[in-house]
Amino acid sequence: MKILHARDENTAQPIENTFIAVEGRDTEVGRCTVTSQMLPKLFPDHPHIIDIEVTGREDALDALYGAGVARAQLAAMMEKQGAIIRTKGTNALRERLHPLGFRETDAEVRLERTHRRGPVIKQLPVRCTIVFDTLDDELEARYFIERYNEIYSTDTGREYLREVRSKQGFSRTVMAAPDGLAGEMLAWVEDGVGIIGYIYTSPRFRRRGVADYLLDLARKYFLDAGIEVSRIDIWTRMRAAHAMASNAGFRVTETLKRYLTIDINKEDMIL
Repeated sequence: MKILHARDENTAQPIENTFIAVEGRDTEVGRCTVTSQMLPKLFPDHPHIIDIEVTGREDALDALYGAGVARAQLAAMMEKQGAIIRTKGTNALRERLHPLGFRETDAEVRLERTHRRGPVIKQLPVRCTIVFDTLDDELEARYFIERYNEIYSTDTGREYLREVRSKQGFSRTVMAAPDGLAGEMLAWVEDGVGIIGYIYTSPRFRRRGVADYLLDLARKYFLDAGIEVSRIDIWTRMRAAHAMASNAGFRVTETLKRYLTIDINKEDMIL
């Protein structure tokens, strides 16, 4: 069995981020793809996210993962920034990848809370006001799309907004300060459950209770609509967001995705 670079079908040139396991002359028995993205707004210490995806025959997996990790490490060194090498994990895979340095350190989890009736008790930050809308205004929608694309390093903000605006009970809550946006939240209803689909705090307003207040408003909004349970999906690596949800009464009910990761710190990179 050999591990080779896959080749472009049109040019026959090697594809540096894709490996294939080949048996005999040309029988492909496995494939490894390495992709990467920069998410500095979400993970400032490790903004370079490198994903490894491997499929194939059982006896080809170890070699393919080894090739993928080597390629991912080289990509991290070339960028010279903190990086997270990750692959979707299972219990069996955890044991297989432990020798390569992978650890189970990240997951996307679903948290839920049952609402308690009562007034909004969180304190609105000084000189801030609350505005509710549905992002019908073209200028407001454009600013939201720009923020979303910057945070997630994507160009899909317009499609995301179009999708969520069609949801039942869609509403945006804006916390405005005299000199600009302090925070915002998108919420809607699915199958009788309140969804916190997006929540954002401007950097200069962090640790001032913006998200706490918005989540308390969401509780009242859902209760007024007859919704007694709400949920939010969060990456556990985003520790501040996870703590925010926990402090608001959300508890983990389901693990949606589980990742095995290798963290590469910027200060450890030596070429």
